[in-house]
Amino acid sequence: MEPPSELLQRLLDECGLCGPKELRRCRGRVRRLARDLPAFDSVWIDALLQSRLLTGYQARVLSSNDPRRLRVGPCVLLDRLGGGQWSETCVAEMIGQRGVRRVLKRLVVPSDVRETISGRLDALTVAGKRVAHSGVVVPEIVMRAGPEIVVGSRHIDGPSLRDLLVRRGRFPSAVVDEIGAGLVEGLCELEANGLVHGDLRAANVRLASDGVAVAVDAGVAPAVEPTMVVDVNRTPDRYDGVAPERIMASSASTQVSDMYALGCMLFELLAGRPPFPVADPVMKLNAHQRLHVADVRDWAPDVPDRLADRVRQLCAHDPDSRPESWNAVRSEWGRGRRPRQGRDFLRQMRSAAPGGGMPAPRRRIRKTMAFGGTVAALVLAAVVWTSHRQPENGRAARSWSPAAAAAGVEDVLDNQGSGESVALSEWPAKAVDGTIKLDDSRAWAGARLEHSSALVVTGRGNGVGRRAEIRVESGRPLELWAPAVSLQGLRVRGPVGEPWVVVHGGVVRIVDCEFLGEERSREGDPTTAVEIHDPAEQGGVYVALQQVLVRHVSIGMVVSAAQAEVTAVDALQIGGDRLFEWQRPIDAVGGTMRLSMSHCTLRHTRGLLFWKGGALRVEADACVLAIRSGGVLCDGRDGSGEPVVIRGRQTLLTPGATVTRGPGDVEGVVAAVPTFRGPATTDSRDSRLSRIPAGVPGVGNTRPGIRVRESKTGAVTRRRE
Repeated sequence: MEPPSELLQRLLDECGLCGPKELRRCRGRVRRLARDLPAFDSVWIDALLQSRLLTGYQARVLSSNDPRRLRVGPCVLLDRLGGGQWSETCVAEMIGQRGVRRVLKRLVVPSDVRETISGRLDALTVAGKRVAHSGVVVPEIVMRAGPEIVVGSRHIDGPSLRDLLVRRGRFPSAVVDEIGAGLVEGLCELEANGLVHGDLRAANVRLASDGVAVAVDAGVAPAVEPTMVVDVNRTPDRYDGVAPERIMASSASTQVSDMYALGCMLFELLAGRPPFPVADPVMKLNAHQRLHVADVRDWAPDVPDRLADRVRQLCAHDPDSRPESWNAVRSEWGRGRRPRQGRDFLRQMRSAAPGGGMPAPRRRIRKTMAFGGTVAALVLAAVVWTSHRQPENGRAARSWSPAAAAAGVEDVLDNQGSGESVALSEWPAKAVDGTIKLDDSRAWAGARLEHSSALVVTGRGNGVGRRAEIRVESGRPLELWAPAVSLQGLRVRGPVGEPWVVVHGGVVRIVDCEFLGEERSREGDPTTAVEIHDPAEQGGVYVALQQVLVRHVSIGMVVSAAQAEVTAVDALQIGGDRLFEWQRPIDAVGGTMRLSMSHCTLRHTRGLLFWKGGALRVEADACVLAIRSGGVLCDGRDGSGEPVVIRGRQTLLTPGATVTRGPGDVEGVVAAVPTFRGPATTDSRDSRLSRIPAGVPGVGNTRPGIRVRESKTGAVTRRRE
């Protein structure tokens, strides 16, 4: 068996990853991996990875064209924390000092300003030695690694607030209050030493294991870019807290602009969304410059008045209306307390289930069991009485067949003809958290529902493939008012020429839902499955679709907002005019919509999207757009809009269709005639491609179009109606 190359052995030894003894222990694993093939270095790297002598990041770097990047000065890289086009942040370990970790930020800067930036970073490290506070991290060392500048700082073992926000949504007010008080203490320390942070945002604040909120990378952004630079290649969250005065003059960061950034970050933690959730960096900056940040209680009414007033003061549009110094903020906020709320909050996020308290005394347990038994008996009696009373109340009785009960996927309501009248049930009361669970044994009418934070309507939990059905009557749609709305596991039917579901909210998620119209309905009717309105009329909306079916409905979704970001995964539309329509408010200036689709399929439709004015960007990954001949994929008929940008990847468009009217920038959309497995039914399997068109450029091994997700039992999640 061939040993690893001398270069690999020398690099592993220099980085302190493994020596000859560890390599000998891996011989058996290498032999099993290689079998009768030569034991190349890649096989040795795989064996070391399986033996947990290497991390996944280290294995990727060692397999790259520049494996020496793994070592930076006296450190060896362990994992990548993040980065962009010109920077990379990694966690590293001191060679020969296991457990001693540092964070290294590698910066690629132009050669003509490299010395200048390096000098500013050196001055930052000198000033940072005077900062002694656990709530802020200032770089400790600056190194040169070829054309790169490497900035080293202490490692904070904990997730960022951005990661926690994505995982669990908005934070409790008590936790945000504690985070704000702790950060103000650290920013006071920076102010006392003549430093500004310059890049306060949720991704740059980490929650340490002891619950302390720590602002990292303090002073790095002002040292690298003293004035504000707008880069459209950066993620939009980089501009979530840019103060209006910096945008107007492209000025440097100040203590007052840091206050605005902190206020915007606290707003995002409390509301679960940034003040201006716009997908385009330029439009986000325009919103910060022209608009005032709304009262956080508009999105989270449960926020205490005292905390909401503090956020309002920090987010004041006029810099003179903000506090005069961080000391003034601290005197208003009070000294930072012990991070009890943050520690408990982080513990809940890391545990699989909330921790229980101390076991109750045995006598208390017996009393609790006796009381619980009495309650269970009363509930059982009520259920039995209700079941006997239901036929008398005229409710539709549910008939079961042995085959349907065994399959667990038959929807009894589908067995009733569309012409038969079905008794529609009134909605159950919503839980405290805004969740409403619908029973699939009956049909539900439209209703008006409101909640202060999040509203969830779900028909799941009744078996594989089951969906609760909502039958919208004329003039009575399902109307939902909440900052965040989620629809899960529902089947919706409604009248012709009317909207079925009307949502007033900033964040909307629709998962595993069907919107079914009548096949004999007139083509071109204004029937809309879902209408979404921005209640604030300034921040925009975010919409996420996953496993959604729209059949014989004129318009799948109408988005009424100046700024909109829509993602669609495994969406299927059959018939109708178009899947999306973007309507900007009449008085809106500009506007942007970003539509991102993955594995979506259109069959027998006239187009994908209709809009009037504004900037439109469409990204389609592995989609099948089988629209009718003569149809327009993205139709902006008034011609007042900006050029539409369409980027496709392994996406098919039927020949004879027009991509867009007027100017457009189109790439990656391939003209081809798709061949489907079956007729256009509600079974997703019938709308999959039977084969990938041969010889079509841009289509690889990934099969474009709708996918069918299977459960653990092997049953598909969507069955034929």
